[in-house]
Amino acid sequence: MAAPANGTAVAAEGRDCGRANWKDVGWFLFRNYFIHALTVRSLPGESPFFSVIFKLSCLLVPYAGVTRGLCLLLRASRLTPNDLRAAVRSGAMCMVVRNDKWMPQDGDVIEGCEIEATAVGDEVSVSSGSSSFGGAEQKALQGVGRVIGHDGEVRLNVKSPYKPLRQPTFAGMATYYLVQSYRFRERRVEESITDVSSTKIQGVYSLPRGYSLAYVPHDVEVRPRYSSPHQRPAQISSSINIPRILFSLFQTVAGGISLYHARGAQIDKWGYAAYGLTVIPYVFISIINLFGSLVSSEYDSVVLVHSGVMDEMVQRGGVVEGAVGTVGSDGFEAGPRREAVKFSLEGGEGWALKGKRVGSFGAEEESFVVLPMEPLKPAPSFQLFSWRCRRNTKRQGPTQTIPSTPKPPTLTVPSHPPFTRLPPPLHQPPFNALALLLYISAYVGPYLIIYKLTGFHRNHSQEDKYSATIIWLVYGQLSAAATTVVEKATGRRGMLFAVLWACATYGAPGLVGYTRVVQMMREGTCPPKR
Repeated sequence: MAAPANGTAVAAEGRDCGRANWKDVGWFLFRNYFIHALTVRSLPGESPFFSVIFKLSCLLVPYAGVTRGLCLLLRASRLTPNDLRAAVRSGAMCMVVRNDKWMPQDGDVIEGCEIEATAVGDEVSVSSGSSSFGGAEQKALQGVGRVIGHDGEVRLNVKSPYKPLRQPTFAGMATYYLVQSYRFRERRVEESITDVSSTKIQGVYSLPRGYSLAYVPHDVEVRPRYSSPHQRPAQISSSINIPRILFSLFQTVAGGISLYHARGAQIDKWGYAAYGLTVIPYVFISIINLFGSLVSSEYDSVVLVHSGVMDEMVQRGGVVEGAVGTVGSDGFEAGPRREAVKFSLEGGEGWALKGKRVGSFGAEEESFVVLPMEPLKPAPSFQLFSWRCRRNTKRQGPTQTIPSTPKPPTLTVPSHPPFTRLPPPLHQPPFNALALLLYISAYVGPYLIIYKLTGFHRNHSQEDKYSATIIWLVYGQLSAAATTVVEKATGRRGMLFAVLWACATYGAPGLVGYTRVVQMMREGTCPPKR
């Protein structure tokens, strides 16, 4: 039979089949794969460079964006009562906090400090974090030498008093460990430092040494900075990306059509390796992105929030303009756990920074010398080479036990003012269950659909095709969590290295999968059975 002008041929089974031209191949790749990048949401204040490279990584590893879409669904910022609450739940607010380079100045009075000491020899020291004191602790409280030590020195430390709450339900715990990504996971404030080099901050700011910007936890109350009878509710610029919602709908429908056309000749020829089945993960994740875009707003920048630490930073020469709202309660809870400490510079030839408790134990105790905190060891950017360190450690011979030297007690200064926690919204439990259901469906659903349509038979497909398509699915699911390492990277160079590392390590099956799809389409496409 002579082939028609468009290049079609006759299939072995007698049905009309077509050899796809490059225009059809390009249209198939665009509507089923490439448009997926347009459905992936950008984070608040995310730089265009980082947004583009993350979306490109989602083309190779589609499951890399599943947690981001589910986290936006969990936060559901559009269901909040006001714009301040919506911005906090979206991760679009940051505040000034003290960091590990902070040092007190003469005359500073810091509330909420903790003094924690350890036992040295026969001498017992106490922690101001204890809620009750026994006999040994009562003895230790009789003098500053028992509490602080004979040398009267304490080691300064800056730490966040905020602790994430434990999830009370199974769905809440499951979403915390499975669904929430690094950016949206509840953690301490010092672990949520804003990377100002790659994040767009609304307003003007200049931070002196000892201060950083950190994201406001999502369950913290942010209230208007000023109040008056005629005040209008605070309004923060945000938007609903209608084109992104339409792209998600378009890809969902286009993927469903491609899946429908996979029935019949494609499955008869290639079995579970049929290229029409490779669109299933993209359809599931587009549905997740659709839900997230419907219930959450998009923010082009991160908004600064006022706090008492910001005022302290301005007094030290910092600059902040454009702060919206304020965060912080009236004060830390009273009691032996938290104390106010006044710092001062004393001495003749050599000036020494000293502190004195103001409340609690306060007025009757002598002052103590404040030592700067020990420098922290830099954490490795990636866990890729941690096994090599452990392997080299095992090769070392027996180590000699060195007697521990007495260390001065620790004076812990809060990195931020006290927060007012808000209870979770009423819709949070059902949204946790919905997010968990979508997560399980995205991982289990493709296998159920493939089994229903093909019975996991490879039919006449060659080994290079069925192995490439199934590895693309399985390896993409297993590597999804690892590719989120790009959210931990800081700076343009670190982000670029993280994405290149993730794509080189986990994106190879995606590139091979695209190649096999093009090869199968060029071999011949068939309409569904009639």
